[in-house]
Amino acid sequence: MKLSEMIENLQKFMNEHGDVDCWWSVDDEGNDYKEVIYEPTLMYKNEYGDAYCQKDIDDGEVDINDVEKICIIN
Repeated sequence: MKLSEMIENLQKFMNEHGDVDCWWSVDDEGNDYKEVIYEPTLMYKNEYGDAYCQKDIDDGEVDINDVEKICIIN
């Protein structure tokens, strides 16, 4: 899902249900839930789904041309 789609979905949800607290599921089965407490984080992923932070790019551990930007919500 693109960030624009997430924002659109959240706006619709808020219009219907109000400005409620945000929580996230720790897995696909809903075995536990946690409150979202951090702002979104910019990270990068490679073709295999491995995630990297900006420091990995800055330190030269990962080539910026081999990854794409992703938004981490936690």
